[in-house]
Amino acid sequence: MNQEKIMYLNPNDIVLDVNKNVRDESNYGEEDFKELQESIRSQGVKQPIYVFKNNEGHYEVAHGFRRLLAIQFLLEQDIEVDPVPAIEVEEDSEEILLDHLILNYGKPLTQLEQSAILKELSDKGMDNKTIAEKTGIQYQKVTYLVRFRKEACRELVEAIQNDDIQFTVALQLLRDAGKEHEAQKQLLQASQNKSKLNGNSRITINDIKEVIDEWEEDEEAESEKQEKEKENKDKVEKESNAESDGEVSVESETEEDEVDDGFPEQKFSEQTEQDTDSEEEESEDEFDFEGQMWDFTKYIEKNKSKVSGSAKFFDFNKFIKNLEYIQKNIESKSFEEMFNELFVDES
Repeated sequence: MNQEKIMYLNPNDIVLDVNKNVRDESNYGEEDFKELQESIRSQGVKQPIYVFKNNEGHYEVAHGFRRLLAIQFLLEQDIEVDPVPAIEVEEDSEEILLDHLILNYGKPLTQLEQSAILKELSDKGMDNKTIAEKTGIQYQKVTYLVRFRKEACRELVEAIQNDDIQFTVALQLLRDAGKEHEAQKQLLQASQNKSKLNGNSRITINDIKEVIDEWEEDEEAESEKQEKEKENKDKVEKESNAESDGEVSVESETEEDEVDDGFPEQKFSEQTEQDTDSEEEESEDEFDFEGQMWDFTKYIEKNKSKVSGSAKFFDFNKFIKNLEYIQKNIESKSFEEMFNELFVDES
């Protein structure tokens, strides 16, 4: 962000719209927030906040919500606060959103808070690769954070905010449930109930797995029930047809064949939600690539200790660098260019 001259504003004149705060206020922490208030009371605001002029011509905070919120608490207690250093910027600029991620004064942003900012940048037309380059956040992390915020239902976001589920577990729930919000809500509710039965303080991946396993068992039982009902119906029809003439018998066999022709559809409908997700991902090449790369990256992180200290460790590190290079350049360079730069051009 191009920094302009610092001006000093009367704290009473600065507008704060809490709906524009990218942070979840519950993440502030009571003790930390009190320490911030005491610091401002005794020393004033040290880091400038960023403001813009709103439609009424008043300065409104764009970056520095936590500091201004602490200032307002002090003012409500009739505690005098020194003029606040501020820099004027354009409203809703991409730079403001980027600075929330880059400057990151005070308590670090949670992954949920990061995902909200990254989605805004994505909605403004900034692609994931550019976001990664400007923020220093790994491309793969940008990808799954943006994807989460775009696809997750409101109830799943609130469950994270209420500490009913950790962000990484919520990611898994999203992958298992798919894009449909109703499916997400059903799996979330069932997992919350399962978590309570298992005595857990929040939803775990094992809770989600147990729910899905139970659903699959119920579907299998229902399928077997329908199959038995069909067999009984067919048996009755055959016994009835045995007493009728040949024409009717032939027609009955034709009807039976038609039912059999439809069976693969029924079988297909009983595939797991994960299979359905896979087919949806295959229909979108980029989405499938990013999802698979994310899974593989998580697998590497989980298993990297297997090569630490071994003769393969150097090769492992080189592979990671190559993987990051591919992720960064796959959209802008040809296969030939990447191949030459990775394996041919050793100079």
